[in-house]
Amino acid sequence: MTEPAGGSSGSRNAEQMSQQVKDLTERLMLAEAQCFTHWELLRRLHDMIVVFDMEGIIVFISPAVQDMLGYAPTELFNQPLASILHPDCHGSFEGHVQRIMEIQFKRPLQG
Repeated sequence: MTEPAGGSSGSRNAEQMSQQVKDLTERLMLAEAQCFTHWELLRRLHDMIVVFDMEGIIVFISPAVQDMLGYAPTELFNQPLASILHPDCHGSFEGHVQRIMEIQFKRPLQG
C-alpha cells in the first residue's frame, strides 16, 4: 500500500507544530512563574515602591504603603503621585522627574 501524496510531510508538519506549541507553552509558564516571583518579592518588601506613568499617575504601589502612610494600595492606584507628596515637595519632585526624563528618555516631561 502506498502512502498518500504529502502524507509524510504532513506528519512532519504536525510534529513540528506540536513541538512549537509545547515550546510556547513552556515559555509562557516560565514567564508566568517569573511574574509571580517578582510580585511576591514586591509584596513582601518592607520598603514602599511606587511606579508611576509619564503623567505622574500611580500604576503600582507596594503593600508597604499601608504601614508607612496608612493607605491601602488600592486607594492610591490610578491616583496622581502628587496625592502622596507633601505640597512643599511638589516643585522639587517635579524637578527630579524632569531630569530623569531628560536623561532616560531624551525628552522633557509633558504637562
